[in-house]
Amino acid sequence: MKSILRILLVQLLLLATSIPMMAQDTTAVEEFTVLTIEGEITHKTEKLASVLVELYEQNKMVDAFETKKNGKFKFFLYNNHIYTIQLTKEGYNTKKVTVNTWIPNDFEDEISYEFDLELDELNTILQDEKETLLEYPTAIISFDETRGEFIFNKEYTKGLMEDLKED
Repeated sequence: MKSILRILLVQLLLLATSIPMMAQDTTAVEEFTVLTIEGEITHKTEKLASVLVELYEQNKMVDAFETKKNGKFKFFLYNNHIYTIQLTKEGYNTKKVTVNTWIPNDFEDEISYEFDLELDELNTILQDEKETLLEYPTAIISFDETRGEFIFNKEYTKGLMEDLKED
């Protein structure tokens, strides 16, 4: 749990330090679709239908739908926003993914990012601490300036999974 909190703190500090830098730039940045994010929701090898997929921007729901038999979802996200994708299905643990679409001011491309998410069956014997961990995002996706693409933070996800497996 400590490693997850540490990683979240680092992420928040990085975001907080980038906001003043963005605020100093007086050039207006036009809002545009920078990221098409799509994927498939599964449980083991089964594609999951009737998963409630909700898209939030700053804790305000901006889109929601249920998956069909193919378990697929797709969103078009604007630059310089923080989104959360939440997946909910009865009998399964709710899963969240945070997507930070901050990009450099001179970046004008639209990027596609595909990933699959597996929902786990609801575990009724989880300890309180582990239930709290499930409230955190499973993955954090953000733009990597060096690579010029959106990536997910592997260390964050790895730390969360290790904390969930601890006895």
